[in-house]
Amino acid sequence: NFDMILDWDAITFGLSNEVWARLQYISYYWQVVDVSGTPIKDATKDARAGARDASKDENNLRHPGAFEGVRAKVYRDMQNESEGLKEDRPDFSATDSPVEWAGKAAVLAVEGVSSAWTGIKSVVSAWVTKMLEPENRQDIRFENPGQFVIRVLANPIEMGDKPADQRTHRATSIAAFPVRVLAGTLPR
Repeated sequence: NFDMILDWDAITFGLSNEVWARLQYISYYWQVVDVSGTPIKDATKDARAGARDASKDENNLRHPGAFEGVRAKVYRDMQNESEGLKEDRPDFSATDSPVEWAGKAAVLAVEGVSSAWTGIKSVVSAWVTKMLEPENRQDIRFENPGQFVIRVLANPIEMGDKPADQRTHRATSIAAFPVRVLAGTLPR
């Protein structure tokens, strides 16, 4: 999970102004920029410039969806469930008596119902977790090793009855975070 923490005190003039600023609706736009092929000499100075250069090529840019973490959690839960089913599966053989066969078939039926219930619980749990999670948080998955810059842009959503030229406009807040993904750390 990546979080963008806005410094509300940096743009306000006092506590009351800071409270009103926090009550605004904010739109968060997340990007994953692959900078593996971009030469970066000094990470502190060139990370943003490298991400800017690499993001000009659409092949290096990915926009993680809001439900990316939900899919990954459900997939992980079902993967664990299938591994458990493989370990608990009864062995059928041609020499089993009808009673043994019926008992093993009943075990398989119960395991099937249990795994279906686990799938339903996983989907509902992941969805509820996503709905209750703060808007400034994004779960990002990495499928391949490499070097990436996670970039997020936060824009206040302007609402109101005033014409556009009379509204207070705030600048976009931008945060960048470099990430190196190694081959041994990728989830399976």
